Amino acid sequence: MSFDAICQGKSNRKAPDEPLPLNEVFVSQEVRSGLERERIADVGERLIRHVGHRKTTVADIASDLQTSRANVYRFFPTKEAIDQHVCGRVIDQTLQALRLVVGENEAATVRLQKLIEHLHQLNIRRVTEEPHVHELLLAAMEQRWSVALRYFAETARLVEAVVRDGLIGGEFNVRDPVEAAKCVVISITPFIYPSFARQPVLTHQNMDDALGIQIRFLNASLQSRR
Repeated sequence: MSFDAICQGKSNRKAPDEPLPLNEVFVSQEVRSGLERERIADVGERLIRHVGHRKTTVADIASDLQTSRANVYRFFPTKEAIDQHVCGRVIDQTLQALRLVVGENEAATVRLQKLIEHLHQLNIRRVTEEPHVHELLLAAMEQRWSVALRYFAETARLVEAVVRDGLIGGEFNVRDPVEAAKCVVISITPFIYPSFARQPVLTHQNMDDALGIQIRFLNASLQSRR
């Protein structure tokens, strides 16, 4: 809009009765659909965090939004689709935190330790402070939801990135960084997998010492011979 048009109160916008181009209509509809989908997911996540994914129903979500169940189903074909979407949100938050650790300007051994410790502490915290989120993640792992498979694949890639940095910097000596990363993830499964977290919490076991031993073993296995 030109300065003169602004001063004269004029606008370059089309008259109200002039139809928008089809591409603008489609983009607008797509944006609105995306916003409505996320609004439904927001309510679903809040209810899941409060009462759990098993007790949360589509009817509950629709009632909270003051809409119909049919409208919710327009954006999510099943209740499990909502559960998976919410689970994906939680996983994305976790992965973002891991990426920040991987991107730190520290030695590879330090970053690998911080990465593993973060995953373990998060696993324990969810059991104690966010039990319904823990149950949702457990369901995702046991039922092999696509978001769970993506989580472990991306975690392995982040571990691999640290291993490669250690290899380049002379801290590690491995033939295959991909294979080494997979071995690391497998070896720390008891400390980061949801199904293993509940028992130590219920029995008041402190797993920090065991985790420290495992981290030292992993670093020794990866480190170059001097």
